This record gives sequence, C-alpha cells and structure tokens, in this order.
Amino acid sequence: MAGWFTLKGLGPEELPIAKPWLDEPINYDKIKDCTENIVAVFSDNDPYVPLENEKLFKDRLSAKTLMLHNKGHINAED
Repeated sequence: MAGWFTLKGLGPEELPIAKPWLDEPINYDKIKDCTENIVAVFSDNDPYVPLENEKLFKDRLSAKTLMLHNKGHINAED
C-alpha cells in the first residue's frame, strides 16, 4: 500500500476518496510499535505526492526512504 501525508493536484473524483485518509488522526507511536522496519518509496516527479512527504515519513515514522528519479506516480498498476 502506498502512503502519503499530503497530496496535490487531485481532481473532483479523487478528493472524496483521499479526504478521509488526510483527515483521520494517525497514532504514529502505535504504528512504530507494530513494526521494526518502515520503508517509504517516492518519485521525484510524482504529480500527486509532494516531495515533503519523504521528510514527514522520516520524522513521523522513523522510516527509511528511497527517492526514485522520474518515475511519476507510483501505483499498483505501473
């Protein structure tokens, strides 16, 4: 599953789907207690997931991150 804390460029179809994920509080300590290894993968030209998410994953979840070059939006269909 992909994750993000902030999004950009959503159309009217995507906004209602993403809104609950953006608005629901997250218990970061509980997440970190359930795993020892969080890895988040990003693309430097994703039209929807701003680059600031890389730092947010590091800060909030102590995640290791990987930044891919020129891969656009990463999803299960790619």
